[in-house]
Amino acid sequence: MADKIIIGVHEMGDQVRYQTTQYIADQFCRYYKVKTAVPLGSFHSSDKKRDGIAKVPLNENDKLYFTEVYWADVPREPAKEGYTLEETKHWVKTIIERFRKNATGCLDNRTLSRIKKIGDKCTSIFKQDNDRLFFTDTKGKARHVKVDYRMIKSVLYEAIDAIDVMEKLLKVTKMAGLLEFNLSRILTDFMGDVQVVTEFEELRTKILTIFISTVLKAHQWKSDADIYIIAHSEGTVVAFLGLLEAMKQECPWIRNIKGFMTLGSPIDKHLILWPELWKDCEGVGNNLPENQIKWLNYYDLGDPVGYDLDTAREWKNKHARVFNFVKNYDCGFSRYYLPGKAHVDYWQDDDIFSHFIGSVVDTAQPKQDAKTPSPVPPPSKPQTKILAWIVSYIFPYLGAIALLFISVYLLYKPMHDVNEPASQLLKNVGGIAAIFAGLTVVTRIPRLTKRVSWLFIAGIIFVALASLSYYLLDDKVQKNIDSKFYGISYLKVAAVISGLVALIGKIYATARTKPLIFLGGIAVLWPAVEIAKGNEKVWPILLGGAIFLYGWWLSVLLFDLVFVWHRYICSSQALELLRDTRKKGASALSNNAGNGDFGSHKS
Repeated sequence: MADKIIIGVHEMGDQVRYQTTQYIADQFCRYYKVKTAVPLGSFHSSDKKRDGIAKVPLNENDKLYFTEVYWADVPREPAKEGYTLEETKHWVKTIIERFRKNATGCLDNRTLSRIKKIGDKCTSIFKQDNDRLFFTDTKGKARHVKVDYRMIKSVLYEAIDAIDVMEKLLKVTKMAGLLEFNLSRILTDFMGDVQVVTEFEELRTKILTIFISTVLKAHQWKSDADIYIIAHSEGTVVAFLGLLEAMKQECPWIRNIKGFMTLGSPIDKHLILWPELWKDCEGVGNNLPENQIKWLNYYDLGDPVGYDLDTAREWKNKHARVFNFVKNYDCGFSRYYLPGKAHVDYWQDDDIFSHFIGSVVDTAQPKQDAKTPSPVPPPSKPQTKILAWIVSYIFPYLGAIALLFISVYLLYKPMHDVNEPASQLLKNVGGIAAIFAGLTVVTRIPRLTKRVSWLFIAGIIFVALASLSYYLLDDKVQKNIDSKFYGISYLKVAAVISGLVALIGKIYATARTKPLIFLGGIAVLWPAVEIAKGNEKVWPILLGGAIFLYGWWLSVLLFDLVFVWHRYICSSQALELLRDTRKKGASALSNNAGNGDFGSHKS
């Protein structure tokens, strides 16, 4: 095996220099069973030519060299200043408007001219008053697609709010010594670094210059060594842009690049939302051997940043065939237990690195003067861990249910007989929690998706939980609750609340969770106040009511976050929406946009 240079490209955020490459080196040492530690100090040398390059000897003849493209100090200064980067929510709004604009650029001139003939006011594809896209189908029939950008924006904002609340809860778990994880920092750092890479041309140029100069220095150290790029998160965008820029500049080391590994990559988002970044890169590398660079992408379904790279494959097939990146090289799975944290769990996953090293590094074309290695079958692709999949999907919902149950208990306990048997107490609390859980599901799902199948599922869940509530609550408690609503069944009250919340949400798109908590709070506090009137323990009841409302609100936010996570991130529906809306041709729009979460089409 010839000498090889492994170059790491770190993720977003405030990174320790060479730490990412240290993780990579440790994985290579484990794969080759080399008992050699790679401390950070080994990357620093008095020899300026080798400074930043660590050496790991595999045997007398073959060696591995590791170095890192360190670009964290470029976005660090504007992030510290706090005056250069946009506030996250405002920037999310600009992304939506940018997508609205870019979605119109996917049709050819002939289609545009036919669209404009439909109406005098249609000077562009979208009418700004109602976000309608006019086009003609293959039969020449006029059609239009409506995309609900208000709902997209609302879903994103509610997810951000939920993440902010979850971060506060994670601080509590940290103080309790149960779990320490900074979720908001990952997303905030990601947003900030994305801004720097995509929208600040001067800073992006500095980052790409660092990438090219780092690889050049490693190549000058070992000019005959094969080079492999391993990048994580936003670093994958930096690496991809850096490689394309090097091809444009015809850098001498580009022919030594044999492999490209991406972990948790958002390249597809960048290709869709910032198409202007890639226009100058079209057709690069045509003078290089086709499929020279083998590209493998890995992503966990619980990773909020990484997705499959379908759009990247389509783009490289048209504009950069030097990359060997087929569908089978896109490796998706559920292997990590905690959603969100999955984004940083790749480094401890031996199976991922074993698959890449065995499939790409060990199978690179040998030098002419090297002995042909014995054929060894590459390791199998990393597979989903069933337990991790179950935990990452089910446990977050169970957490929301547990939080709601505890909140109901803290309200129910001071309001009812202290001598009530424990089994009946739990059943009654469970019955009340069930109806509020059903109310949450049936009111929140329509706020998060327009897909008819999900609306039907929400209705079924509400009926099921209402039936469970009726079964669990004993007759005495039911009659006591109903009496506070003048004999009207609490199930009917819940149904009326769900209808009112739906009506308010349709009129006021920015209402978010307020109508549900307000109307639900009245439904709870009304009987609580009535009971408190004849009870000496007034303050425990009022305090329990306040705790219940806050706990229910948290459980609603948690449900929103989990649903958005599973619906749009784990299943890649958000990225699919972007892809479908930007598909070329009217037939693609008419086939795909009508069944989406935010769109509908009409003749």
